[in-house]
Amino acid sequence: MTSSVAEAPDFTRRHLNLADPRFGAEVLSVSDEFFGLKERMLNPEPAIFIPGKYDEHGKWMDGWETRRKRVSGHDWCIVRLGWTATIKGIDLDTSHFTGNYPVAASIEACHSLDSNVSAAAAWNEILPATNVKANSHHFLPIVGDPRCSHVRLNIYPDGGIARLRVYGEPLRDWKSCDRKTLYDLGAMENGGYVVAANNQHFGAAANLLMPGRGNSEADGWETRRRREPGNDWCIIALGRLGTVKRVEIDTAHFKGNYPDRCSIQAARVIGGSDDSLIPQSMFWPVLLSEQKLESDRQHLFTAELAELEPISHVRFNIIPDGGVSRLRLWSELS
Repeated sequence: MTSSVAEAPDFTRRHLNLADPRFGAEVLSVSDEFFGLKERMLNPEPAIFIPGKYDEHGKWMDGWETRRKRVSGHDWCIVRLGWTATIKGIDLDTSHFTGNYPVAASIEACHSLDSNVSAAAAWNEILPATNVKANSHHFLPIVGDPRCSHVRLNIYPDGGIARLRVYGEPLRDWKSCDRKTLYDLGAMENGGYVVAANNQHFGAAANLLMPGRGNSEADGWETRRRREPGNDWCIIALGRLGTVKRVEIDTAHFKGNYPDRCSIQAARVIGGSDDSLIPQSMFWPVLLSEQKLESDRQHLFTAELAELEPISHVRFNIIPDGGVSRLRLWSELS
């Protein structure tokens, strides 16, 4: 259960972090935040440590940290998730907390129409009390399909958590969606996820599927400089089967390091595993033939798209390398 980011389980890749403030997640209340403010725990960036940095309360820590408890009981915080969703897994991250981490932690969840959680909300335990270690990621799968809008993190008895990640699948009634409306089926909030990428040296491919335009180069997919023939690529699973009608490729903030060209292949995949898609994808039909790209610009393609049957996956090729901020696959539902 305790491991490094490099050993993160599939639920961190396949599912959205519902506790990301970029999706509207917010810590509503806490029992205490004397040493570390509650908002730090939801910061999407990895936790950092700054030697010698102190504030009026003591050593500055990049996370939520309570004072030393001198009475019975435990500390807690309540987080409103970005979406009502089913939770698939948790990452309790104690990075840089060594002599000040909790002994154990548990998580409860509820579904509430009140964004601030009413007093009558029914909380259900989804993660029983689990021992916590210093300076570690604790990747914890959640069994069942609890419908949740809020979570309550309990730490025993006190201490600090650097980051809380709550991975899950936003709930959406696709059957009632207008079939004439186009949906970005690659977007994380619609269930899209990155299956694989050949290189993510400067930026994760999952950033392509985030909402809004990128805030900086760091908020995009960027590969290392290619010193050999070929091109870089990533494979994306759509959240639903659909027919792509419009593609948007955004190179926001990428100026001296954007790809020269790009193309997209696509297919409807039945069976196999995520790993088996990598060799298959080389032979998928072309959805978008090679297109010239420009720096720091939104590129829209409609007439250039081939007419394919409904698809489940795409392979996004960038030639030869570089960075792209966002990829939008506007599609009709199948």
